[in-house]
Amino acid sequence: EHLSALTSLESEEDDGERIKPKSEALVGLLEAQFDWELGGFGNPIKFPQPFALELLLQIYKNEADSKALEMVEHSLLSMYSGGIYDHVGGGFHRYSTDRAWIVPHFEKMLYDNALLSRLYIHAYQATGKSIYRSIALDIYEYVLRDMTSNKGLFYSAEDADTNGEEGSYYTWEEDELISVVGLKGHERLRNDFNVTERGNFEGRNILHPDMKLKRRFSEGDMLALDLTIGSSRRKELLEARSLRTQPIKDDKAVLSWNALMVQSLADGFLATGQIELKEAAIQNIKTCLKIKNEFGELFRSYRENKCSGSAYLEDYASIVMACIKVHEITLDQKWLVEASALAEIMLKMFWDDQSPIPFDVKADDPFLPMRPRNIFDNAVPSGLSQALEAILVLSTLTADAKYKDIIILTLKKTHDVAVSSPLSFSNLLRIAVNSTSPSVEIMLSVPNYGSSGAFLEALGSVYLPNRVLLGLLQDRNATEDSKTFDSPISEGRIGEFGDVSTAYVCRDYSCQLPVHSPSKLLSQLREI
Repeated sequence: EHLSALTSLESEEDDGERIKPKSEALVGLLEAQFDWELGGFGNPIKFPQPFALELLLQIYKNEADSKALEMVEHSLLSMYSGGIYDHVGGGFHRYSTDRAWIVPHFEKMLYDNALLSRLYIHAYQATGKSIYRSIALDIYEYVLRDMTSNKGLFYSAEDADTNGEEGSYYTWEEDELISVVGLKGHERLRNDFNVTERGNFEGRNILHPDMKLKRRFSEGDMLALDLTIGSSRRKELLEARSLRTQPIKDDKAVLSWNALMVQSLADGFLATGQIELKEAAIQNIKTCLKIKNEFGELFRSYRENKCSGSAYLEDYASIVMACIKVHEITLDQKWLVEASALAEIMLKMFWDDQSPIPFDVKADDPFLPMRPRNIFDNAVPSGLSQALEAILVLSTLTADAKYKDIIILTLKKTHDVAVSSPLSFSNLLRIAVNSTSPSVEIMLSVPNYGSSGAFLEALGSVYLPNRVLLGLLQDRNATEDSKTFDSPISEGRIGEFGDVSTAYVCRDYSCQLPVHSPSKLLSQLREI
């Protein structure tokens, strides 16, 4: 009820144009801050800026803007080729202290690796270049190996220091390398990974590919990648490094960061078909919701069987999106029912009728005397932009005018400041682009989950940043205890072809002829 005054405001006919960011202007503003020599944004300190790169990748898809794609690819390859990437254990460090991405702040954060793995997956879908797939899978391997509890929850971070020295766990003296890989292996490291007797960081070596390897990466030479991700030498180094005193691990599970990782794993499964990604995503979301039921509400963080505080806006928003993503990889509509229920709680808890900008915390949070309303995307996307993304997807799935009204009012309020500083509002701007672009609705009805594999593979092979998926398992839908999700996308189509696998591809609810084979689905998707 408290939203009624807000959503009753009449939308104007030109609202779509008023809130639509101009892609050419955004690319121009981002290019003005872009480092064309070394990739990325910033000087000398560089953060990966995954939201800005996601925004540029989306503009490339929508507008065929080659400059936008060039900025994305230059950054992705430069970051991977630098010391900010852990070429022994996988995963990204927090940021680079220099323009060339060589010397990182060695802390590793879950959210960075969630956001970057997803970005590399999207780049793979958009370009078809296998190097991005391999890098994403390497990040996932690191997270599942080193950052996952036996309950399937994801840890928050690994410290930069060991025994009071930053980076000592991740760096090497030349003699250490010789003792592990031998003289022949060491010679390759000298040639390919910039190893010297003097080192490049306080007398030690940060391993990072030299320019010859980077050029081979940019040319799509997968044999060059085998020198890093696929090499037996790397395995030897990882085993030797594991014997060192390891950095302290922050083993609490922050809900929103876990949900970001679930979203990435789901996208990764669709794009690669790697079953362990799907299994990890499902186990995590089930554990998070089990803890929520035991705690009585969504939680902020969890450690040693204890919850710490009530969830923030970003926790609700990210878990709603995680449920939507798990639906995409399972086709079980119970996840959409869960997402919709949590979204309703989110709207009641964080919005009021005074402003279209939501609060970041609930009204009775004992730890915060004031209720902030943050609109900036920082190291993680703002609760606002994550909430708008979740609401936008639910708006497309349900055609609920309430969701659309909230999106329009919020984007009208934030438009001018966001478009003037895209690096600070990249995720919000990405949602604004989506909200003013034709949506792509896909319905996939299959007799059972075992019939879905090739259809999901087709779906995951195409980069469609503004698409929603409504899945229907006919065997699950026939049971009395199943949870079904009402959607105009499925209206009149449930049971239309009996127990035959059927896919519908629509744009703004105008659908092409249904198809019954993965190859025909892929053909329709590629035409979008």
